[in-house]
Amino acid sequence: MKIEYTSLERVSDYWEAVDGVAREGKYLLFTKAPPIEGTESFVKEIIEKNWTQFMAIESDRVVGWCDIIPYSYEGCEHTGHLGMAVVSTHRRKGIGEELLRKAISHSREKGLERIELEVFSTNEGAIALYKKLGFQIEGIKKKARKINGIEHDFIIMALHNLKAEPVASGQRR
Repeated sequence: MKIEYTSLERVSDYWEAVDGVAREGKYLLFTKAPPIEGTESFVKEIIEKNWTQFMAIESDRVVGWCDIIPYSYEGCEHTGHLGMAVVSTHRRKGIGEELLRKAISHSREKGLERIELEVFSTNEGAIALYKKLGFQIEGIKKKARKINGIEHDFIIMALHNLKAEPVASGQRR
């Protein structure tokens, strides 16, 4: 397994990975991938603006990704929004942590000072990973999503002060 910066050559595989995780209905806000054309435009913009997106590749297939996209709103440019997932067959193997560490490091190099995210309260594995890498809970959006009659809370988390030294692998903040 290797971690590499995003590329247009991987758009189709990336789209398939996103669609697979989305269709599980448990981890992403959407339940199917956006149109492939939109995904290609998204990746193209990331590359053109040198934003952060890394993909985990195994057997020449995308098995996970992590992106941190900076806000363009005046006064918020120091903040990026995190999105990530790992396909079901490759979870709990350290791939998410490796992707996230790489993305945080890249975002730090690009001058971001804060990374924020929203995660379903039921996604205990992701919450534990974010906490391990220094993210803090800032709030909860109660019943923010209702799908098939099931309500889900969003936990709002953020990593502050990216100018500080990163947490070494295996260490806690």
